[in-house]
Amino acid sequence: MSNLNTVRASAPSGIVIVETLEVLHDSFPSPIRVTNQLEAFSATLEDTAPHDAGQLVAFQPAYFELILPNANNGGTEIIDVNITNIDQVAADRMEIAMANPGPVSLIFRVYLSSDTSGPAIDPPTRLTIESAAADYVSLRAKAKNADNINRKFPGWVYNTFDHPGLAR
Repeated sequence: MSNLNTVRASAPSGIVIVETLEVLHDSFPSPIRVTNQLEAFSATLEDTAPHDAGQLVAFQPAYFELILPNANNGGTEIIDVNITNIDQVAADRMEIAMANPGPVSLIFRVYLSSDTSGPAIDPPTRLTIESAAADYVSLRAKAKNADNINRKFPGWVYNTFDHPGLAR
């Protein structure tokens, strides 16, 4: 059983499950990193992180919630993301990112307060923001994960170069 499962099952005193979000875009000089904690939280990112891999980084306090989608057969699940108490710099960055081409990525990480050497769930959940609106105190976005229903199966394409037996 993983440490996270142990903490969820037994709820030991003094150990807190810390949720964090990281928002990334090519136009950002540095990622937006927030945590649900009341104070700033520092933790080490996983070795496969797109920015600052394996480094100790700070997450700023800002309440956020991820509202999971209803179960359906649609294939693409849209997740509502709400971040409140963001600063004006983060709001301005999101406005610029939504106006510029390129995906806006969101990474959800879970840490244990007793072990900040890496995420308790590795690899973390990665989403792509489809739309967002920000004002001076909050950010509301819609994010999605991979569209597994419309994915090609198998994941390769048969052609005559790789499979010469197909040539007639």
